[in-house]
Amino acid sequence: MDKKTNIALILCFGILVIFWWLNKPSEEEKARWQHYYDSLAQAESLRQDSLARVRSANEAIVDTVSLSDSAKVALLSQKFGLMAGAVDGEEETTILENDLIKVCLSNKGGKITNVVMKGYTDYQDSALSIYGDKSATSFGFPFIHNNRSYNTNDLYFTSSGVKLLDDSTLSVSYALNIGDGQVRYDYTLVNGLYEVGFKMSTSNLADKVSLPRSNVDLVWAADMPQQEKGRKAESMWSNVCYRYASGDVEDLSAAGDDEAEENMSIDWVAYKNQFFSSVFHAKECFAGVTVKSQAGNPEGDGFIKRVSSTLGVKLDLREGNSAEFRFLFLPNYFYALESYDGMEFTKLIPLSWGIFRWINEYFIIPLFKALEGVFSSYGVIILILTLIIKLILFPFTFSSFKSQAKMRVLKPQMDEINKKYPPEKAMERQQATMALYR
Repeated sequence: MDKKTNIALILCFGILVIFWWLNKPSEEEKARWQHYYDSLAQAESLRQDSLARVRSANEAIVDTVSLSDSAKVALLSQKFGLMAGAVDGEEETTILENDLIKVCLSNKGGKITNVVMKGYTDYQDSALSIYGDKSATSFGFPFIHNNRSYNTNDLYFTSSGVKLLDDSTLSVSYALNIGDGQVRYDYTLVNGLYEVGFKMSTSNLADKVSLPRSNVDLVWAADMPQQEKGRKAESMWSNVCYRYASGDVEDLSAAGDDEAEENMSIDWVAYKNQFFSSVFHAKECFAGVTVKSQAGNPEGDGFIKRVSSTLGVKLDLREGNSAEFRFLFLPNYFYALESYDGMEFTKLIPLSWGIFRWINEYFIIPLFKALEGVFSSYGVIILILTLIIKLILFPFTFSSFKSQAKMRVLKPQMDEINKKYPPEKAMERQQATMALYR
């Protein structure tokens, strides 16, 4: 090759090298794409596990339709081993009820499926439900047994039935038996409280099941039912909140779909609607959470948001391990939330920020409560509250009104000065204006 050809090839190679260097991805972009591909791989793995689990369960159920009871048991045992008694069953509902709430539980998943708030109705004058009857509630954790993936949400527990522990406390227990091992859920409801105690314990499972990670990943998901006629306004005030063990409270965006992953210790997670909240609180903090919120169908599927959280629970599968929690189904009433000392539940109410929140929390709300004890009409209370605020602000606004009045008096003379001194005589105009002000 001649000299010119060699120079051209070198220049082309140099241009390619410079172009590659200028356009190579940064470390941040590499990390973002790697996270994206890892998420896709994880989602696909979970999808395949779920499909395999559903396919296996469906095959077993179809196979057992025409068989005798003993043959069904034998076939299920062959397919699912120690899980045979849990993959198939008939769903049954148990109710715990006190003077404030009615809690419906199902033996499928051993979970809460519906909560009715007594004394409240929705916009259709129906009983107000935190979880609607058609809500796709989910509560459980994934595990592996004999190389098969399961989720306690899809399995049938054995119920103990409702028991009366004392004059004011009801309880019900659900047990998932895996050979001589067991996963046990204990629920308690005390009269006069908006909360359901929940204890999860395991025994004799170390050699029978394994977990995808070191911690139990407890998944809690629900559809927020529409409770108010103004769907758009209700959606604006509905989101997911969570509290760090340090005390700070964060929330997802209520404007659209949002999600967050936290690897720090989390005290509680709340699904907050416009006027009510469902809170899941751990006696010992969750070992990190992933929370998600997705807007419902605006065409009207009866749900405002679809929300979910994956909660890390420090619970291994050895003998005698347990973890205690509580579900709280609360009206977003300031003094009801404030009664839970140290929980920061009042942060579920949007009271603005900084000094404005302090004014609302320590002045406006107590004043409103005091007026509420005197007047029964909220219209009258709001009118009186407005007048009181106007009177308090009057000294600060009076000087402003006074200055505006003086300016209105001076306006004709200001117009005369502007006519007398054109823009090019700015100095004379300014001197005349200052003399007028004096």
